[in-house]
Amino acid sequence: MCGIAGVLAPRGGDLDGLDPGVLQAALRHRGPDDRGVLFMDAGGATRHAREAPPRPGDSLCLVHTRLAILDLGEGGHQPMSDATGRRHLVFNGEIYNYRELRPELEAGGWRFLTRCDSEVLLAALSLWGERALPRLQGMFACAFLDQDARRLLLLRDPFGIKPLYHTAWRHGLAFASEPQALLELPGQPRRLHAPLVRDYLCGGRSDGHGESFFAGIRQLPAAHYAWVDLERPDRVQPRRYWQAGLRDRYAGNFSDAAGELQERLRDSVRLHLRSDVPIGSALSGGLDSSAIVMGAASQSEAPPIGDTFSFIAADADISEAPWVDLVNAACGARAHKIRDEVGDMPSLLREVVRVQGEPFATTSILAQYQVYRAVHAAGIKVTLDGQGADELLGGYPTYAATWLGR
Repeated sequence: MCGIAGVLAPRGGDLDGLDPGVLQAALRHRGPDDRGVLFMDAGGATRHAREAPPRPGDSLCLVHTRLAILDLGEGGHQPMSDATGRRHLVFNGEIYNYRELRPELEAGGWRFLTRCDSEVLLAALSLWGERALPRLQGMFACAFLDQDARRLLLLRDPFGIKPLYHTAWRHGLAFASEPQALLELPGQPRRLHAPLVRDYLCGGRSDGHGESFFAGIRQLPAAHYAWVDLERPDRVQPRRYWQAGLRDRYAGNFSDAAGELQERLRDSVRLHLRSDVPIGSALSGGLDSSAIVMGAASQSEAPPIGDTFSFIAADADISEAPWVDLVNAACGARAHKIRDEVGDMPSLLREVVRVQGEPFATTSILAQYQVYRAVHAAGIKVTLDGQGADELLGGYPTYAATWLGR
């Protein structure tokens, strides 16, 4: 993952008192490999820097901290600008079908200078505008500045995998990958958003559908974008660009559906394996993560997953260690087994609460955090994991009512 942030001053205002380095520091854990900032003054002149304070008259800044996955050198540095120097991008995530989109963009006149998906996204938004949005396959949050149109695009992926928060700051706009970064802005209030806190305490709800746990800080909802006028940056009006077709009915039989699901899963795994760094997997031993690991092992155009990371429960009755061992033996992956240490629980809980930044509904995240801590210790930057299969396929009794209501 990477970290993105930005601040837009209101018309006639500037960035006086803002230190972009504070935003970079707050997002450093998201992108430890590189950092950059772009400034624009009221006259439209821009300049790039790794880190620097604003100058008098600067009215906008874009901030990026990078976790390098594709095109590991300078080619992937952000903020990224086009050849005209009039369009700019900060981007967190992955565009998995970037190779398929690239030839069309080249045919449209774009001359690529890098091998990374960031430039494909920059090109698609520059040449196609909003028409690019339904064509993007991936997980992403980005800000795209079009100086000629005098507007900034905020964009979030269809399922909201990548976060994007925004707030009105000094009558302008500030946005970031995490609310903690926005709380570091001078004068930003630190108050709880009482309605969401109430919903969390009473019903375990933690997704505010556009709100956050912090008063004045909102999320750009999943599958939404917003064009922000540089003359009125305090106005953010999200618009939906994608919605699941929940009324669609599958015309085939059960066998047809099973075969198509298998092919779609294999193709999704194929796209997700595009990386210039080794890929691991969080292998629980369940059907979804096991299917992903074995699906990766069956691909011919990419190396299989070399390392798996599994949390092994101490209780043998609920431990999935036998299934973990079965999958690792079948695909030849190196197994990393993480076992809970009860004595570390108080400090672990404090650390997880700090890293999450907002309340969470279940304790399963404590096990996940220990898994990803082991991933980091092993030097793995990317893991391919299974999330959401239980919700889609009715994997828990919780979803029985949904099936009964069909």
